[in-house]
Amino acid sequence: MPIFPSGAASASFVAASTVAGEFFAIAVQNPNAGPATVTVDLRSADGEIASTTLSLPARSKISREVSELFGVSAPAGGFLAVQSDQPVQVLGLAGNDATGSVRPVIPSLALP
Repeated sequence: MPIFPSGAASASFVAASTVAGEFFAIAVQNPNAGPATVTVDLRSADGEIASTTLSLPARSKISREVSELFGVSAPAGGFLAVQSDQPVQVLGLAGNDATGSVRPVIPSLALP
């Protein structure tokens, strides 16, 4: 079984709790022969908080915490929306610094 789900051009995640010592991150992998432009939006129930664009070369991957991507942590009830001009593989990562643990979070294929 592959670590990453099958490729998709859009996905979303409900951001895990980001209390002290916890973090939420995403990993994006481009399995294509050409580059992919990936837009990641941080949203709350009130709308978009921040947006960033990642350029992934062919057959490359990147992982970043929400705070690294946007300079802020995900708010309670917040979510990430990921869109790409090419099918990419996306996986969420919920971690706890105190325990040193990280667990995978499978995306929804539909945007909320």
